[in-house]
Amino acid sequence: MGRRLLERPVDEILNSGRPDFPFCLCWANEPWSRNWTGERSRVLVSQEYSREDDLAHVRHLAEFFDDPRYIRIDGKPFFLIYHSSDLPDEARTVDTWREEAHRLGVGDLFLARVESRSSGSWWKHNSCFDASVEFLPEWPLVGRRSFPVTRFPYVGPRQLQNPLNSIYRYKTLMKNALARPEVDHERFRCALVSWDNSARRASKAIILHGSTPDLYESWLAELIRRVQTKPPERRLVFISSWNEWAEGNHLEPDRKWGLGYLEATRRALESSQTPARAPRP
Repeated sequence: MGRRLLERPVDEILNSGRPDFPFCLCWANEPWSRNWTGERSRVLVSQEYSREDDLAHVRHLAEFFDDPRYIRIDGKPFFLIYHSSDLPDEARTVDTWREEAHRLGVGDLFLARVESRSSGSWWKHNSCFDASVEFLPEWPLVGRRSFPVTRFPYVGPRQLQNPLNSIYRYKTLMKNALARPEVDHERFRCALVSWDNSARRASKAIILHGSTPDLYESWLAELIRRVQTKPPERRLVFISSWNEWAEGNHLEPDRKWGLGYLEATRRALESSQTPARAPRP
């Protein structure tokens, strides 16, 4: 109970007070396995649950919730659960956290479940959570596989030589994601940078072809535009991802695009702050 993994970055954010930038946390509640090599069944450290662990967890999180940089909605610390459906009893864990947070003087929590499963189960709102967070890519949105592979000159030969790899169009996912119907609960939307997990998987990789900074910018700018009418603290848009290099999904600079995706992010934000021009007579 209570074992922490990869905790150093968040501990340094808390203890150093740097960077002076708003942040929130997401609990990646899944076993630590060799999934990066496609061996999900090889578990290195298992994920176990108990009421005692729930209490220890929220008591530790209270240190972060008390930080003035921590993101709040309606005055409540904003916390995400990656695989809430893996919890033995979602409602029990959430109730335990809320009760203990009140006892510790933190107050109420704003809890969101990440839409991290491809089964579609997230469409049914679980009332013990305050919101959900869209997480991409979602495979039902990618459309049909694209052939022939000769139409994709920018996909490397190693990926093309493996007939088990699946290639889809980034633009199709973008259009389908933007066209999703609204849901009956609060959902925070997400834009995807790109996807190519052939670096992680020796076979059966999934590649989204055709991502560019310009396309990504248009996606992000549209999501930002849609939240402009919301209260300021609810104008949240997520980006997947900052540094998922093994999945070819990163905002960090690379040799192909340089600072392209970071600059596209800045432009999308700046465009939302530019007053609309008055129509010409």
